[in-house]
Amino acid sequence: MTSNTPYPGPSPKAEPEQRQAEQEPHEEASTSRPDLLELAPSPGAALVGNAPMVGRCIEERHPTLQGRVRVAIGDACGETTECWLPKLQGLAVREGDQVLLTKPSNWSEAVVVGVLDGFASRPETAKSAGAEVSLQPDECLRISNHDGTPLLELQGSVSGPMVRLLSDDVHLQARGALRLSGKSVSLQAEQGEATIEASADVVVQGENIQLN
Repeated sequence: MTSNTPYPGPSPKAEPEQRQAEQEPHEEASTSRPDLLELAPSPGAALVGNAPMVGRCIEERHPTLQGRVRVAIGDACGETTECWLPKLQGLAVREGDQVLLTKPSNWSEAVVVGVLDGFASRPETAKSAGAEVSLQPDECLRISNHDGTPLLELQGSVSGPMVRLLSDDVHLQARGALRLSGKSVSLQAEQGEATIEASADVVVQGENIQLN
């Protein structure tokens, strides 16, 4: 004999309440960690209009994402919105810089496209060593040609670093201006003449000019 009693299970009316109860713990967990939400790209970036705007960088490095900076954007009402925005590849943005923002029509957030000069001094960025070689007092760093011909040698000395060009004849050329600077500069021809040639005027300036 077959029973018409339905299989016990959740009623259709209880399903929405059950789904709501399952979602509530997740919502509480997400709202209880605002620090994690700040690490993601802010949806407030989409509030920037299509017209270019100027903002101020307040953080130059995102904790987890590359190529994003935190920008404070002020509006005409005096309210400020802070959000993480992507920047153009290769663009150096530092904290305190005034940056130019634009929002492409087919993109969901603004993009940092430039840094405005004249607002804050930009100190020179410290260079990190990509490679480092430690030399003992009796060692040198030598660069050779593909056929083994030595070209350049670098070594330490009592008076400081010494660079030696190992070819008999050397041509030092620059596409633009070539400048040599130091507290004092000495040019010496150990054998032969010293020749200075120019296609225009030769200018020698100094407090006292001594010849011979």
